[in-house]
Amino acid sequence: MKLGKINLNITDKKLLYIIIAAAALFVACVITIFIVIFGGEEEKPQPPSPPKELAFRILDASREFAIIGDDEQVITASDVEGVYIMHIKGENRYLEIRFNEDGAEKFEDAIDDYESLTITLDGKVLVEDVVANEYDSQKAKIDGDYATLMGYFNEMT
Repeated sequence: MKLGKINLNITDKKLLYIIIAAAALFVACVITIFIVIFGGEEEKPQPPSPPKELAFRILDASREFAIIGDDEQVITASDVEGVYIMHIKGENRYLEIRFNEDGAEKFEDAIDDYESLTITLDGKVLVEDVVANEYDSQKAKIDGDYATLMGYFNEMT
């Protein structure tokens, strides 16, 4: 076989195929690494149906609201836009606390920095183990039975 002006024998053909296969593998690896580094953002989980807002109120200004992590005040009422009772079809209702831009950043940092977060009103514990909403990590989510959630909702607002 001839490759340009060079005569190739059988062993040279095998070597050529090995080089081509190695080059293809190298290109595939580079593309994979590029995708992982620059385009490998994890997609956020999506709810099975759009969440519905059942009720909304702002925090009661006469109460001192705080989210505490390891006995340190992390978020105050000035960081909160509002409190919502939410429902996703096929799931239980839940309480959602939405933050303004600064509050959302503080909340995301707090979720990373503290093992658990607690909501206090006037210095007394109202809710323990506050977590981030699995569909939007910039919002706090509180699960529980409906009566308990409504109690929290009414106390905070």
